[in-house]
Amino acid sequence: MASLHPFIWRAVQVCFVGLVIGMGRAVLPVVAARDSGVPKSSLRYLLSFVISFGRVKAPGTALVFVRETLPWAHAERQRYTSGTHAGLRPRFTGGLPEHPTSREVFAYASFANPAYSAMCQARVANMVADTLLWVLFPLYLHQHGLGLVQVGWVTGVYGLSWGASQLWTGPLSDRIGRRGPIVAGMWLLGAGVAAVVPVDGTGDWMSTAVVMGVGMALLYPNLIAAVAGISYPTWRSSALGTYRYWRGTGCAIGALVLGLIAQARGDVIPAFRTTAAWLVASGAWVLPRAQETQIEARACRQIPAESPGFYANVHRVK
Repeated sequence: MASLHPFIWRAVQVCFVGLVIGMGRAVLPVVAARDSGVPKSSLRYLLSFVISFGRVKAPGTALVFVRETLPWAHAERQRYTSGTHAGLRPRFTGGLPEHPTSREVFAYASFANPAYSAMCQARVANMVADTLLWVLFPLYLHQHGLGLVQVGWVTGVYGLSWGASQLWTGPLSDRIGRRGPIVAGMWLLGAGVAAVVPVDGTGDWMSTAVVMGVGMALLYPNLIAAVAGISYPTWRSSALGTYRYWRGTGCAIGALVLGLIAQARGDVIPAFRTTAAWLVASGAWVLPRAQETQIEARACRQIPAESPGFYANVHRVK
């Protein structure tokens, strides 16, 4: 109950942010091309605001309403080192000191550790797809005869499928593990992106939107859960910050790459094909490298807490 108030406050914040971003995704690309005189061939210009969004976006902080959580992380660490931790045994990564610098965590999570780097690149690929669906998908629908309201319905189905599906994809990963849903989500999202081009009609595009929404729901919450699950409490927030850095950078990378491809070809279809291939390759990268933690933790349910000196002897991801 102590965390109920900040949870509700954050949920309200996310709701309002989602309303603004959702409207921007459905309306801005079409209106820019239709009403503001932006040439249809100026795809890099249409994507420029996504680059800015990705480079300057930072998590919002409600200084008044959200309680500080750092003491909880310290308490968690104390339970591990004192041997009083009860419950599932964590499976943290090794290779860092107990109190690393932010630079050490960034280098470690971005490049040195295969599990972390796989999830960071998956987040980049995820945001490349999100950039496509943010700007080029509404533009593609409009170019193929859909009006602004119809474009809103199709993109709204994508957002609704994504949001509602997380109510079951998160609990699913608690039962079967994180890696399977992440890889399945990458490939399902790629299949939905690839299916946009060969189909035609509002109903068919809504179907592809549902496929993409479910794929996004499988990978989106479980990527960050997988990162948090293998991060030691004293540097977990730094690891998550690194992961979130690659999220924002993925927006910029996606806008640049997809914009250049579409601009060079004079059509958005190659951008869809590139994104689909990128997602399939990214899932193949994650599959052998991401370390599963949830199933092993469940298997360790009856194992007593570790003795003092827990961090030095913790079960680690290599």
